[in-house]
Amino acid sequence: MTTKGIITHHRPHLDEILGMFILSLFGEEKYPGIRDAIQQRKIFVCREEDLKATVKEYEQDGYILLGLGGGRYDEHGTNGDDRKKGDCCATLVAKDLAVNDLLEFAKILKFGTNSDLNSNSNPFDIAAMVMLINAQNPNDPLPAIDFAFMALNAKYAEQYDFHVVAKAEFQKANIREIETVNGRKLRMVTLVRDNETVGKYIRSEFGGGADIIIQKNSTGQVQIFTDKRSCLDMTDTAQILRFVEQEE
Repeated sequence: MTTKGIITHHRPHLDEILGMFILSLFGEEKYPGIRDAIQQRKIFVCREEDLKATVKEYEQDGYILLGLGGGRYDEHGTNGDDRKKGDCCATLVAKDLAVNDLLEFAKILKFGTNSDLNSNSNPFDIAAMVMLINAQNPNDPLPAIDFAFMALNAKYAEQYDFHVVAKAEFQKANIREIETVNGRKLRMVTLVRDNETVGKYIRSEFGGGADIIIQKNSTGQVQIFTDKRSCLDMTDTAQILRFVEQEE
């Protein structure tokens, strides 16, 4: 069965749009054709009372319901069921597609859930702007969806570069523990890579942190970074590098 489109409620919130975004990235295996359907903007809205069939019947006809109908992607608990606590439409989609534990989605899902459950968004954040665009286009959900997709694509690209690309680059780095003249032990990471994000990854909790990072790019440019928490200045760093060079 080829997926024909998505049905959601009027003026969809960020969490439903995030559900669409996740489906566009990871839903093709379970829902063949979903990526094309979303790219072709086959997204329809209706009120709960206007649904003419069950969620199962809609799916059998090629339509996925998000945020309404009481189905697997509706956290509201319709048809006498309790609300699915702690979840929003996006997290239900992510869990169903087994991508809810991907680190590159962690911040995005957390923000989407908080904006849906707590309704305490900043007036200029993406969730609030989606509502504002919906208010300006009450009969057309596409402007808000297009805006959110552009923002989500940018954030996901940033997170993917950090958690996937930079992680892979970090695993190829040379990591060593060095000892200064006063007996202090420091973690130094050296690598030859063009990816600038890898330095941030190494300094983060995911990369284990580093006191000194020496990165050389393909043009031969060398950059040296120190962690502020290590309280090193460049004089200290220069002395450490001289000691390391002497060892080699």
